[in-house]
Formats: sequence, structure tokens, C-alpha cells
Amino acid sequence: MKTSVVSVKFLDGTKYSCVIKSVVLAYSITFILLAIFSALLTYTNLPEGLMGVLAVISAIFSLWAGTLIVAKKNRTHGWLNGMVSGFFYILGLYILSAIVYNNYGVTISTFVMLIVCLISGAIGGIAGVNTKERKKRK
Repeated sequence: MKTSVVSVKFLDGTKYSCVIKSVVLAYSITFILLAIFSALLTYTNLPEGLMGVLAVISAIFSLWAGTLIVAKKNRTHGWLNGMVSGFFYILGLYILSAIVYNNYGVTISTFVMLIVCLISGAIGGIAGVNTKERKKRK
């Protein structure tokens, strides 16, 4: 009897250093945006109920921007690196919120944020890989 060996590569093409850089960059952008939004809510008449929407918007933009910038340098597998970055971004937020609020429950909003982060990361990665580099002037 002949046996064959099947080689399975998990997340082939994913450069983990790029994923780490994009997640750190996305967290940095999120922190800046949330600080700006908090200042706006504090010093203006915006309703506090708006903070949840602003947090989601900041997560979408931050992850998109983080994966876009890193994918421009990586130039390969943008959607895959973006989705992996989105997964680790939301995983880090989930762990942080579970520690802070002492609540390890998974709700429908957790799944919605997971899907939103995966899609946002993938779109940022695709956009980053497909953007043209500018030629430097001499």
C-alpha cells in the first residue's frame, strides 16, 4: 500500500513581522483617535451615546490604515496579512476588555466587531498592495 504525505501550510505567505507592525500601528492610531473623540465629547455638546459608534469607526479606520501602510512595504498577500492583522487586533481588544471589565463573555457585538475588523484589515491590505509607489525626485 502506498502512503502519501500531504503538506499543509498554515497561512502561507503571511509575514508575521508585518502583522505585528500593522497591529501596533493600528493600536497607535486607535489611541490617538479615541483621545481626540474623548476631547470632543468632553468639550462639546455631543451625546455620550455616540462614543460606541466613534470607537467602532476608529477601529475600522485604524486597522485599515495600519494594514494599508504595512502592505505598501510588504507588497504581497495583502488581504491575508490584513485579515490576520484584523484577527489579532480584535483579539487584543477582547483580552484587554475582558481584563479591565472582568467579563469574558462573547456577545453578538463581539462577532460583529470580529467580522468588521477582518473585512477592514483585508480591504486595507488589498489597497496597500495595489497602490503604486511614487517615484522620488532627484
